Amino acid sequence: MLSHVCRDFWMGIWISVLAIGCGNESTQQASGTKANTQPVKTNAVPPAGDSDASVSAEKLMTDFKANENEARKHYGNRPIEVTGIIKDTWFRSSRHSIVLETPAGTELDAHFKPDSLGKDANEIKGKKIKFRGKWGITNPDKGLLNLDDCELMSLEKAK
Repeated sequence: MLSHVCRDFWMGIWISVLAIGCGNESTQQASGTKANTQPVKTNAVPPAGDSDASVSAEKLMTDFKANENEARKHYGNRPIEVTGIIKDTWFRSSRHSIVLETPAGTELDAHFKPDSLGKDANEIKGKKIKFRGKWGITNPDKGLLNLDDCELMSLEKAK
């Protein structure tokens, strides 16, 4: 007897919850309005596609700093084509690496395949570079993103 009372009680609660939920929706449909139809502004990264992502160093780092997980979803699943101005270079373990100019509080390092930047990479500081690489190690707390296995696409004087 007691179990039937408990079952009936909870069944009544469940039906009431469903009725209230459906009532809100049907009220909106009857009045022709919907709650909160204004678009929400976010710093969301554009959705990922099948081809290379093409982005400036500044945009990549702004997206990364705003939401590292969303940036990783968008840029991390395919090669990234990046353009930017070379701030610094170094050579270690038979590969050249560069640091690109990025917004304050961020650093974008690109590590190139051996010999892909030529013998004297120091001469390229201040030039505009376009390259393709893969998402690498990150440190969001320090605003650091590494791109690995990079390949040079073009190099020219900065405007």
